[in-house]
Amino acid sequence: VVAVESSGHASYPLTEISKGTYASPGLNLDPSQTYRLVIKTSGGKQYASDFVQVLNSPAIDSVSFTLQSPNVNINLSTHDPKNIVKYFRWDYQETYLIHPEFLSGYIATADTILSRFGNGPDIYNCWKSDTSSSIFLGSTAKLTKSIIVNTPITYLPANVQALRFGYSINVRQ
Repeated sequence: VVAVESSGHASYPLTEISKGTYASPGLNLDPSQTYRLVIKTSGGKQYASDFVQVLNSPAIDSVSFTLQSPNVNINLSTHDPKNIVKYFRWDYQETYLIHPEFLSGYIATADTILSRFGNGPDIYNCWKSDTSSSIFLGSTAKLTKSIIVNTPITYLPANVQALRFGYSINVRQ
């Protein structure tokens, strides 16, 4: 059994999503309280971390790109002006416009072939979305200031179709 416990004795159980991996939907934690992780084993042992304060993630300063042949690198910069947050985690969702190599001029149904022009949805413009498949971490624990500049988030080959017509990335910290 794994749970997050507050200094006010509230408990938020985590759900086992796979063997040894526990998660919870977003927790609305009270920043005036401290929290710890509590683990109770099937053998009856209990482990608890120290209580720690809730840290709110600072805003991302910028998301930028650099051309480094043969790739386009997507980078992130952030900082904590209070110099409290030392550990960062990022993920992203990217969306881009894709086109088929050839435009289909016809719609085929079970027994009919119709001209596509004026008869049916636009199939030439398609939007595709992907989410990051990796977890990106950063730390400023060994630095005097909590500043991260141009850390790589992802890269795309410069000739990839995602960059041809329209590309957007939404990074979450």
